[in-house]
Amino acid sequence: MAFALRHPHFAADDESKTQHWLCGNDIEHSLRLAGFHGTFHSYTDPLSMGPVQDIPFADYRSARCTFIQQAFKLDADNVIRRFDKEQAQWQRLSDAEHAVLWCEADPYDQLFLVRTLSTLENNHKSSSLSPLTIYPA
Repeated sequence: MAFALRHPHFAADDESKTQHWLCGNDIEHSLRLAGFHGTFHSYTDPLSMGPVQDIPFADYRSARCTFIQQAFKLDADNVIRRFDKEQAQWQRLSDAEHAVLWCEADPYDQLFLVRTLSTLENNHKSSSLSPLTIYPA
């Protein structure tokens, strides 16, 4: 809602095919109330905390899931399921017809933004990225 107040000429005219990517799910309800449509995805891996290493994905997955489970005292199976689901959705981001990343200036969101943009650049099949919009959350 604060975003809408700061941008009075902005129209939430996106379509149901739009993918909205959020770091967490704290603003999803407000975005829906403001008129945004589409699929909302949460990326909850706190990249600003714990081990984030350039290692084979299986080792990375294990290290991140173990850290998340222990740091937040969560059920290990639930952490793995959520991590795998989010990673699978995130890996398909470059196939989106239109994607919007909602990011704040904090390290959590900025590391997600850096990781996402570097992955899109490396994985995209054509010479340009899929239509992508980045809004401050």
